[in-house]
Amino acid sequence: MTPTHSRAQDDEEPNIDYSWQALTDVENYYPNARFAIISPVVDWSPEPADVRDSWYADYNTRMIRWLNTGEVTQLFVAHDADLSAYVPELGYVIDPDKERRQPQLFEMGRQFSPFGDNPQLYDVHVNTVRQDLEDRLLQREDWWRQSQ
Repeated sequence: MTPTHSRAQDDEEPNIDYSWQALTDVENYYPNARFAIISPVVDWSPEPADVRDSWYADYNTRMIRWLNTGEVTQLFVAHDADLSAYVPELGYVIDPDKERRQPQLFEMGRQFSPFGDNPQLYDVHVNTVRQDLEDRLLQREDWWRQSQ
């Protein structure tokens, strides 16, 4: 099952004011699909074929959860991505001090390029989801409420 819920279904524009760079495996690339980052940095780095230099020095592995499917996979987030505060039960949250905390949501960008000479790894941009849309999307999801 692939993550299919996208901006087009909500007739909304992404929050293009804030985006960051990441790498993803080809089989985990779903343009416009939304997800939450559910882990801090994971102490694991891939060794993809055809990439023999220190490319991974600029990225951290984190686990993400796709909305709608609940599929959990890895995303290689650029070190310079300015992520919000991490809360173990929820993942990254916008304001950890709020009474009603919820995970921050992101959207996979539509544009990609192969990373270096490796056709199995894509360089992508990730956008944050606007707060009002995030609230609506999370009303449909219950995985994050179970951990509160």
